[in-house]
Amino acid sequence: MAASRSRSLLIPIAQCEWLKSTRVVDCGSYYKYSAIFHLEGLPPVCLLHGVDDELSPFSQSVELAKELERHGMPYKFYSYEGLKHYFSTSADNATTCNWWSVAWQMFQDSLACLRRALASQRALR
Repeated sequence: MAASRSRSLLIPIAQCEWLKSTRVVDCGSYYKYSAIFHLEGLPPVCLLHGVDDELSPFSQSVELAKELERHGMPYKFYSYEGLKHYFSTSADNATTCNWWSVAWQMFQDSLACLRRALASQRALR
């Protein structure tokens, strides 16, 4: 167990440079709240991430998906081209990004994840 924990600790060090650029310098807090370091016992995971997210780097979801895969944990990863963190910040962005169609697709993807998770729970009974 100690070996896997020390391997995982390499990731926040690499992410610290990004954290410092966002003025979050306390990497310990990042470790505490980041799901990638606390995979054990997680239910099935549904990752929904905009490729153009300016606050949470898309690469973080890619890395989380890799770790979930490596540990054989159930997950589904959906990415959305042109989507930023807050969907859009102006009417122009909303038009360019097809805000409503992306929001509808995210809703449908979320429901699909929930249905899969519920079906797997029913199968266990």
